[in-house]
Amino acid sequence: MRTIILDTDIGNDVDDIFALIMLAKMNDFKFLGVTTVYGDTRLQAQMTRLILDKVGRVDVPVFPGESEPVRSGTHGVILRGAHIAGGFPQDDLANILVYPHTSAVDFLIEQSKLYEGELEILAIGPMTNIARAVQKDPGFVKRIKHMTLMAGLIYPEKNPVWLEIISNHNGEYNTVCDLGASEIVLEAGFDMTLVPVDVTSKVKFSRKHKEYFSRMPHGLGEILSRELEIWWNVIAFVDDEKDSQSNPHDPIAVVAAYDESFFTFERGRLSLRTANGLEGMIHFDKDNNGSARIATSIRPEIIEEIIKRIIKDFTIQMAL
Repeated sequence: MRTIILDTDIGNDVDDIFALIMLAKMNDFKFLGVTTVYGDTRLQAQMTRLILDKVGRVDVPVFPGESEPVRSGTHGVILRGAHIAGGFPQDDLANILVYPHTSAVDFLIEQSKLYEGELEILAIGPMTNIARAVQKDPGFVKRIKHMTLMAGLIYPEKNPVWLEIISNHNGEYNTVCDLGASEIVLEAGFDMTLVPVDVTSKVKFSRKHKEYFSRMPHGLGEILSRELEIWWNVIAFVDDEKDSQSNPHDPIAVVAAYDESFFTFERGRLSLRTANGLEGMIHFDKDNNGSARIATSIRPEIIEEIIKRIIKDFTIQMAL
Protein backbone atom coordinates (compact mmCIF):
# COMPACT_ATOMS: atom_id res chain seq x y z
CA MET A 1 0.00 0.00 0.00
CA ARG A 2 1.23 3.49 -0.84
CA THR A 3 2.10 5.77 2.08
CA ILE A 4 1.38 9.50 2.07
CA ILE A 5 1.50 12.67 4.19
CA LEU A 6 -0.59 15.75 3.45
CA ASP A 7 1.03 19.17 3.99
CA THR A 8 -1.64 21.87 3.98
CA ASP A 9 -2.41 25.52 4.79
CA ILE A 10 -6.08 24.69 5.32
CA GLY A 11 -8.43 27.59 5.95
CA ASN A 12 -7.69 30.25 3.38
CA ASP A 13 -9.36 28.68 0.34
CA VAL A 14 -12.01 26.01 0.88
CA ASP A 15 -10.24 23.64 -1.53
CA ASP A 16 -7.84 22.35 1.16
CA ILE A 17 -10.83 20.97 3.07
CA PHE A 18 -12.06 19.10 0.01
CA ALA A 19 -8.56 17.72 -0.62
CA LEU A 20 -8.37 16.51 2.99
CA ILE A 21 -11.73 14.74 2.76
CA MET A 22 -10.75 13.06 -0.52
CA LEU A 23 -7.45 11.78 0.82
CA ALA A 24 -9.06 10.58 4.03
CA LYS A 25 -11.46 8.44 2.00
CA MET A 26 -8.90 6.82 -0.28
CA ASN A 27 -8.12 3.16 0.32
CA ASP A 28 -5.18 3.43 -2.08
CA PHE A 29 -3.06 5.16 0.56
CA LYS A 30 -1.85 4.55 4.07
CA PHE A 31 -2.55 8.05 5.37
CA LEU A 32 0.28 8.64 7.84
CA GLY A 33 -0.65 12.13 8.96
CA VAL A 34 -1.22 15.80 8.20
CA THR A 35 1.19 18.68 8.72
CA THR A 36 -0.13 22.25 8.72
CA VAL A 37 1.90 25.18 7.46
CA TYR A 38 2.08 28.97 7.31
CA GLY A 39 0.27 31.34 9.63
CA ASP A 40 -1.74 30.09 12.60
CA THR A 41 -0.79 26.46 12.18
CA ARG A 42 -2.35 25.41 15.51
CA LEU A 43 -5.74 26.73 14.40
CA GLN A 44 -5.21 24.94 11.09
CA ALA A 45 -4.46 21.75 13.02
CA GLN A 46 -7.71 22.15 14.97
CA MET A 47 -9.62 22.57 11.72
CA THR A 48 -7.91 19.52 10.25
CA ARG A 49 -8.62 17.43 13.34
CA LEU A 50 -12.30 18.41 13.26
CA ILE A 51 -12.70 17.38 9.61
CA LEU A 52 -10.80 14.11 10.07
CA ASP A 53 -12.93 13.18 13.08
CA LYS A 54 -16.13 13.90 11.15
CA VAL A 55 -15.10 11.55 8.32
CA GLY A 56 -14.10 8.83 10.78
CA ARG A 57 -10.31 9.14 10.49
CA VAL A 58 -9.46 9.50 14.17
CA ASP A 59 -6.39 7.37 13.42
CA VAL A 60 -4.69 10.09 11.33
CA PRO A 61 -2.45 12.36 13.47
CA VAL A 62 -2.11 16.10 12.88
CA PHE A 63 1.04 18.17 13.46
CA PRO A 64 1.09 21.99 13.55
CA GLY A 65 4.01 23.12 11.42
CA GLU A 66 6.09 26.18 10.62
CA SER A 67 4.23 29.46 11.09
CA GLU A 68 6.80 31.91 9.75
CA PRO A 69 8.30 31.78 6.25
CA VAL A 70 11.95 31.04 5.57
CA ARG A 71 11.96 34.19 3.46
CA SER A 72 8.85 36.10 2.49
CA GLY A 73 8.31 37.95 -0.75
CA THR A 74 6.10 40.43 1.07
CA HIS A 75 8.51 41.76 3.70
CA GLY A 76 7.41 39.29 6.35
CA VAL A 77 3.66 39.77 5.93
CA ILE A 78 1.64 36.56 6.26
CA LEU A 79 -0.78 36.41 3.33
CA ARG A 80 -3.77 34.99 5.21
CA GLY A 81 -7.28 36.43 5.14
CA ALA A 82 -9.44 37.49 8.06
CA HIS A 83 -11.95 34.81 7.02
CA ILE A 84 -9.79 31.88 8.20
CA ALA A 85 -12.00 29.19 9.82
CA GLY A 86 -15.05 31.44 9.42
CA GLY A 87 -17.22 28.56 8.24
CA PHE A 88 -16.34 26.27 11.17
CA PRO A 89 -18.42 25.99 14.35
CA GLN A 90 -16.28 28.06 16.72
CA ASP A 91 -17.34 26.24 19.90
CA ASP A 92 -16.35 22.91 18.38
CA LEU A 93 -12.98 24.27 17.29
CA ALA A 94 -12.30 25.72 20.73
CA ASN A 95 -12.79 22.29 22.30
CA ILE A 96 -10.23 20.58 20.07
CA LEU A 97 -6.84 20.19 21.71
CA VAL A 98 -3.76 19.66 19.58
CA TYR A 99 -0.65 18.82 21.61
CA PRO A 100 1.73 16.86 19.38
CA HIS A 101 4.91 15.53 20.95
CA THR A 102 6.69 15.91 17.62
CA SER A 103 7.05 18.95 15.38
CA ALA A 104 5.73 18.79 11.84
CA VAL A 105 9.27 18.98 10.43
CA ASP A 106 10.50 16.19 12.70
CA PHE A 107 7.45 14.09 11.81
CA LEU A 108 8.24 14.44 8.10
CA ILE A 109 11.85 13.44 8.69
CA GLU A 110 10.97 10.50 10.97
CA GLN A 111 8.41 9.10 8.53
CA SER A 112 10.87 9.44 5.64
CA LYS A 113 13.23 7.18 7.59
CA LEU A 114 10.53 4.68 8.56
CA TYR A 115 9.25 4.52 4.98
CA GLU A 116 12.46 5.21 3.08
CA GLY A 117 11.89 5.03 -0.66
CA GLU A 118 8.14 4.60 -0.13
CA LEU A 119 6.87 7.84 1.37
CA GLU A 120 4.94 10.27 -0.83
CA ILE A 121 4.13 13.85 0.12
CA LEU A 122 1.17 15.85 -1.15
CA ALA A 123 1.98 19.52 -0.55
CA ILE A 124 -0.87 21.96 -1.22
CA GLY A 125 0.30 25.10 0.58
CA PRO A 126 3.44 27.21 1.01
CA MET A 127 6.55 25.02 1.04
CA THR A 128 7.97 26.00 4.43
CA ASN A 129 7.67 22.64 6.25
CA ILE A 130 9.26 20.79 3.35
CA ALA A 131 12.09 23.32 3.07
CA ARG A 132 12.83 23.14 6.79
CA ALA A 133 13.02 19.34 6.56
CA VAL A 134 15.51 19.66 3.70
CA GLN A 135 17.60 22.12 5.72
CA LYS A 136 17.54 19.99 8.85
CA ASP A 137 18.26 16.66 7.15
CA PRO A 138 20.13 16.69 3.81
CA GLY A 139 19.20 13.03 3.27
CA PHE A 140 15.49 13.80 3.40
CA VAL A 141 15.14 14.45 -0.34
CA LYS A 142 16.53 11.09 -1.44
CA ARG A 143 14.34 9.16 0.98
CA ILE A 144 11.11 10.59 -0.48
CA LYS A 145 9.64 8.45 -3.24
CA HIS A 146 7.61 11.25 -4.80
CA MET A 147 6.14 14.64 -4.03
CA THR A 148 3.03 16.11 -5.64
CA LEU A 149 3.00 19.89 -5.36
CA MET A 150 0.14 22.28 -6.13
CA ALA A 151 1.83 25.56 -7.07
CA GLY A 152 2.88 27.88 -9.86
CA LEU A 153 1.62 29.51 -13.01
CA ILE A 154 3.99 28.16 -15.64
CA TYR A 155 2.70 29.87 -18.79
CA PRO A 156 1.32 33.27 -17.71
CA GLU A 157 1.19 34.54 -21.29
CA LYS A 158 -1.46 31.88 -21.99
CA ASN A 159 -3.38 32.74 -18.82
CA PRO A 160 -3.71 36.54 -18.69
CA VAL A 161 -6.64 36.45 -16.24
CA TRP A 162 -4.64 34.47 -13.72
CA LEU A 163 -1.56 36.58 -14.32
CA GLU A 164 -3.62 39.59 -13.29
CA ILE A 165 -4.93 37.77 -10.21
CA ILE A 166 -1.52 36.69 -8.92
CA SER A 167 -0.06 40.11 -9.65
CA ASN A 168 -1.96 41.33 -6.59
CA HIS A 169 0.53 39.58 -4.32
CA ASN A 170 3.77 39.35 -6.32
CA GLY A 171 3.29 35.85 -7.72
CA GLU A 172 1.39 32.59 -7.41
CA TYR A 173 0.19 32.23 -3.82
CA ASN A 174 1.80 28.95 -2.68
CA THR A 175 5.07 30.05 -4.23
CA VAL A 176 5.28 33.67 -3.10
CA CYS A 177 4.17 33.12 0.50
CA ASP A 178 7.67 31.83 1.22
CA LEU A 179 10.16 32.55 -1.55
CA GLY A 180 13.04 31.06 0.41
CA ALA A 181 11.22 27.79 0.93
CA SER A 182 10.07 27.67 -2.69
CA GLU A 183 13.62 28.08 -3.91
CA ILE A 184 14.89 25.31 -1.62
CA VAL A 185 12.16 22.82 -2.51
CA LEU A 186 12.06 23.43 -6.26
CA GLU A 187 15.81 23.03 -6.61
CA ALA A 188 16.35 20.22 -4.07
CA GLY A 189 15.99 17.44 -6.62
CA PHE A 190 12.79 15.78 -5.39
CA ASP A 191 11.14 13.35 -7.75
CA MET A 192 8.17 15.63 -8.20
CA THR A 193 4.91 16.28 -10.00
CA LEU A 194 3.89 19.93 -10.17
CA VAL A 195 0.20 20.65 -10.64
CA PRO A 196 0.06 24.35 -11.63
CA VAL A 197 -2.75 26.87 -11.88
CA ASP A 198 -2.50 26.48 -15.68
CA VAL A 199 -4.47 23.23 -15.36
CA THR A 200 -6.33 23.64 -12.06
CA SER A 201 -8.02 26.79 -13.37
CA LYS A 202 -9.73 24.78 -16.13
CA VAL A 203 -12.25 23.23 -13.71
CA LYS A 204 -14.81 24.95 -11.47
CA PHE A 205 -17.07 24.17 -8.55
CA SER A 206 -20.46 25.82 -8.98
CA ARG A 207 -23.61 26.31 -6.95
CA LYS A 208 -24.90 23.01 -8.35
CA HIS A 209 -21.94 21.22 -6.82
CA LYS A 210 -22.45 23.02 -3.53
CA GLU A 211 -25.86 21.36 -3.29
CA TYR A 212 -24.19 17.93 -3.29
CA PHE A 213 -21.76 18.93 -0.55
CA SER A 214 -24.41 20.63 1.61
CA ARG A 215 -26.17 17.29 2.12
CA MET A 216 -23.16 15.59 3.70
CA PRO A 217 -23.85 14.31 7.24
CA HIS A 218 -22.10 14.85 10.60
CA GLY A 219 -22.08 18.63 10.16
CA LEU A 220 -19.77 18.47 7.16
CA GLY A 221 -22.46 19.84 4.85
CA GLU A 222 -22.87 22.96 6.94
CA ILE A 223 -19.12 23.58 7.12
CA LEU A 224 -18.57 23.09 3.40
CA SER A 225 -21.55 25.27 2.46
CA ARG A 226 -20.38 28.12 4.67
CA GLU A 227 -16.76 27.81 3.56
CA LEU A 228 -17.76 27.85 -0.11
CA GLU A 229 -19.90 30.95 0.37
CA ILE A 230 -17.12 32.72 2.26
CA TRP A 231 -14.57 31.91 -0.42
CA TRP A 232 -16.90 32.91 -3.23
CA ASN A 233 -17.39 36.26 -1.52
CA VAL A 234 -13.63 36.68 -1.22
CA ILE A 235 -13.05 36.11 -4.92
CA ALA A 236 -16.30 37.66 -6.12
CA PHE A 237 -16.36 39.13 -9.61
CA VAL A 238 -18.76 41.73 -10.95
CA ASP A 239 -20.70 39.07 -12.83
CA ASP A 240 -23.22 37.40 -10.49
CA GLU A 241 -22.75 33.98 -12.08
CA LYS A 242 -19.03 34.04 -11.41
CA ASP A 243 -19.72 34.98 -7.78
CA SER A 244 -20.67 31.33 -7.24
CA GLN A 245 -17.69 29.63 -8.84
CA SER A 246 -14.24 28.63 -7.69
CA ASN A 247 -11.44 26.31 -8.79
CA PRO A 248 -10.77 23.09 -6.86
CA HIS A 249 -6.99 23.53 -7.14
CA ASP A 250 -6.01 21.20 -4.30
CA PRO A 251 -8.49 18.38 -5.04
CA ILE A 252 -7.03 18.28 -8.55
CA ALA A 253 -3.60 17.73 -7.00
CA VAL A 254 -5.06 14.84 -5.00
CA VAL A 255 -6.27 13.23 -8.22
CA ALA A 256 -2.84 13.74 -9.79
CA ALA A 257 -1.29 11.88 -6.87
CA TYR A 258 -3.31 8.72 -7.43
CA ASP A 259 -4.55 8.65 -11.05
CA GLU A 260 -2.41 10.07 -13.85
CA SER A 261 -4.95 9.24 -16.53
CA PHE A 262 -6.70 12.60 -16.15
CA PHE A 263 -3.56 14.52 -17.17
CA THR A 264 -0.78 14.90 -19.68
CA PHE A 265 2.69 15.77 -18.43
CA GLU A 266 6.03 17.17 -19.55
CA ARG A 267 9.30 16.35 -17.81
CA GLY A 268 11.97 18.88 -16.93
CA ARG A 269 13.54 21.02 -14.21
CA LEU A 270 11.97 23.62 -11.93
CA SER A 271 13.40 26.77 -10.44
CA LEU A 272 12.25 29.98 -8.81
CA ARG A 273 12.45 33.01 -11.10
CA THR A 274 11.25 36.59 -11.43
CA ALA A 275 8.96 36.87 -14.44
CA ASN A 276 6.42 39.44 -15.61
CA GLY A 277 7.73 41.64 -12.81
CA LEU A 278 6.69 39.07 -10.15
CA GLU A 279 9.07 37.29 -7.78
CA GLY A 280 6.90 34.28 -6.94
CA MET A 281 7.04 32.53 -10.30
CA ILE A 282 8.11 28.98 -11.10
CA HIS A 283 10.21 28.48 -14.22
CA PHE A 284 10.11 25.19 -16.13
CA ASP A 285 12.86 23.95 -18.44
CA LYS A 286 11.93 20.95 -20.56
CA ASP A 287 14.41 18.12 -20.03
CA ASN A 288 13.68 14.43 -20.44
CA ASN A 289 16.24 13.71 -17.73
CA GLY A 290 14.79 16.19 -15.25
CA SER A 291 13.58 15.05 -11.84
CA ALA A 292 10.31 16.96 -12.11
CA ARG A 293 7.30 16.91 -14.36
CA ILE A 294 4.44 19.34 -14.75
CA ALA A 295 0.81 18.68 -15.60
CA THR A 296 0.11 20.43 -18.89
CA SER A 297 -3.48 19.46 -19.65
CA ILE A 298 -6.47 18.06 -17.81
CA ARG A 299 -9.56 16.10 -18.76
CA PRO A 300 -12.66 18.14 -17.83
CA GLU A 301 -14.49 15.09 -16.47
CA ILE A 302 -12.09 15.21 -13.54
CA ILE A 303 -14.75 17.32 -11.81
CA GLU A 304 -17.03 14.29 -11.64
CA GLU A 305 -14.23 12.19 -10.18
CA ILE A 306 -13.51 14.83 -7.54
CA ILE A 307 -17.13 15.12 -6.46
CA LYS A 308 -17.60 11.36 -6.28
CA ARG A 309 -14.45 11.04 -4.19
CA ILE A 310 -15.58 13.75 -1.76
CA ILE A 311 -19.03 12.30 -1.13
CA LYS A 312 -17.86 8.67 -1.33
CA ASP A 313 -19.52 6.42 1.29
CA PHE A 314 -22.24 8.99 1.98
CA THR A 315 -25.74 8.17 0.81
CA ILE A 316 -26.31 11.22 -1.35
CA GLN A 317 -28.22 11.09 -4.60
CA MET A 318 -26.67 13.17 -7.35
CA ALA A 319 -27.03 13.66 -11.07
CA LEU A 320 -23.79 14.97 -12.53
